[in-house]
Amino acid sequence: MRNFSIQWKITLLSAIGLLSAVVLLIGLSVYALQSTKGLVLEQTDKKIKEDAVQLVLGRGEAEVSHVTAYLHEARVRTSILAQSLIAQKEHAQQNYLGSGILRRSLNSQVLQAIKSTPYALGAYAVMLPAALGHSDDTYAGQGDAGGNESGRFSVYWSRNDKGELTLENLTEKDINDTSPDANSFPSNEWFACSLRLHAPCLLNPYKDVSNQKELLMVTVTQPIVEGDQLLGVVGMDIAVDSLQDAIKDLDSQLFAGHGSAALISSDGIAVSVSDMPFVPGEAVAKKDAKLAEHLKGWLKQAKVQVNWQGEKLQLFIPVENDGLPAWGMLLEFPGTDVLAAARDIKCLAGSTNQQCYHAAGNDWGDHYLTGFICHVVEREPYCGPDAHSRGTLK
Repeated sequence: MRNFSIQWKITLLSAIGLLSAVVLLIGLSVYALQSTKGLVLEQTDKKIKEDAVQLVLGRGEAEVSHVTAYLHEARVRTSILAQSLIAQKEHAQQNYLGSGILRRSLNSQVLQAIKSTPYALGAYAVMLPAALGHSDDTYAGQGDAGGNESGRFSVYWSRNDKGELTLENLTEKDINDTSPDANSFPSNEWFACSLRLHAPCLLNPYKDVSNQKELLMVTVTQPIVEGDQLLGVVGMDIAVDSLQDAIKDLDSQLFAGHGSAALISSDGIAVSVSDMPFVPGEAVAKKDAKLAEHLKGWLKQAKVQVNWQGEKLQLFIPVENDGLPAWGMLLEFPGTDVLAAARDIKCLAGSTNQQCYHAAGNDWGDHYLTGFICHVVEREPYCGPDAHSRGTLK
């Protein structure tokens, strides 16, 4: 009897040990399964983020190329204008043409430049005093010969709302006005920049009056150089309207228009804006000093920047300007749109295969990724849509 009792105790202890081992193994298996599920979900979430960035980056870079081409064309046309004025001056000298004929020919060249550039608000040419090889005062007040009140050659052709071209002779006050504008840049930077640098300039957006109407514009300038002699400056004022429309179109086409976008100049001035608090023509720092500080570094680096702030995607894409300081495009989108697929996949925790599938909504990209994870994690048959159906992440 005593031996039987000892055997029973040994058997009981063995059973308890075996049961404990089974419970432990089940626990470890559940833990491993949950860890695997978490790892797969984490990797999938990361992949969706990468795909979302590539989607936005592709569309953003396409728009950046449009802006670059727009500014590049203006710069090329401005350079051609400067070269044509030099050629006209050389032609007049070689053929002993009078100074009046030369001046009127130069004026005509500026007029033709704006005629051939329909998106330009205006085109101008301003010479240094006596740069044309004769005394300026002879032509004081003779507008058709390019003379302002001092006789300096100074013409500005602008286009009004009706598309009509009008001539204005820029005054000495306009040319020499160094008072700070709304963003603390000299008011005559349109003339002084290329003189100072002996190089092309792309100015920050600014408000100016054209045909008695205040407009936001950017200006591309080019020095007029003959040999090693600096003669003056030419420039084109470009309307920001088309850039503004392009930014709004980009914003509306991505994630159902739930994001925001802005084109920023090299000095942190908003050029065009869609659903951001910045005012076109004003410094970003006036509304967001912290972001303005980040933009300063990004503009200097001129590299793509990707930042996830919680579930908000912030993307910066540089706008190269032919060796001039870069501009930048800033894009922001909410995580509720960009990471919709990732959140749907997370429903796997505590959801059945079919519940998870239906939670993904109607988007093929969401269905595909959800179905794949259902298959891997739940070990169930593939629950995605028909393999031949297609869609896109909006």
